[in-house]
Amino acid sequence: MDYLRHMIGWLEFYKPAAEIIKNALEKSQNSDVVELSAGGGGGVTKMIEYLQKIGRSPRVILTDLYPNISTWQDLKNASSQIDYIGESVNALQVPEHITGLRVMFSALHHFKPNQVKQIFLDTMSKKASLAFFDAGTTSPLNILTVLLFEPITFVLLTPLFKPFRWSRLFFTYIIPLIIVCTLWDGSISVLRFYRKRELRSILRALPDNNYIWKVGTFKNKWGIPVNYVTGYPFNQNH
Repeated sequence: MDYLRHMIGWLEFYKPAAEIIKNALEKSQNSDVVELSAGGGGGVTKMIEYLQKIGRSPRVILTDLYPNISTWQDLKNASSQIDYIGESVNALQVPEHITGLRVMFSALHHFKPNQVKQIFLDTMSKKASLAFFDAGTTSPLNILTVLLFEPITFVLLTPLFKPFRWSRLFFTYIIPLIIVCTLWDGSISVLRFYRKRELRSILRALPDNNYIWKVGTFKNKWGIPVNYVTGYPFNQNH
């Protein structure tokens, strides 16, 4: 998770998402952002910077089924705009009291189609709004990229990951379990990325609702496509 957090930030994977999030905040009239399946809080500080540059300064609340409290506390200490929920939060059934625009980065592919549908249904039942982003494609060539690129980045960049941990060095350079696990996770992720037509199919299976849904794609500065889905309740003023 530390690897993903740093790489997403350093490579600015989701910088173009800021405009979409800004628009979703305005359409849904939310002032807070709730990140579901936040993991290590990948890129949250960068996303706050991107949003500030285009005139939005939301509070970002990190949540996960398995809260990464130590890392999140460091992020909170570094920014007054970051907060977190210390208890387990299931993206399929978000508690009523956790409100704000629901966002997700690099996590949607971890859910099966029926679970994605349940996430959308839960959002609708709480009259909430969402903006989910997932960078990557299902091309088998991407698996080769993962296998070639990630070991090199681990070897070169691991000492720069914060907070510093001796255990991270040990399980990278002595017994490379972190590298092996990340290669496995990255390769499987390539096979599980949702295509736009698959996301639209899930949305069509939802019951009649007053939501405005959009499925789209953009490319980040590295040319990597990012599929996204947004949804918010229809309002006559919009």
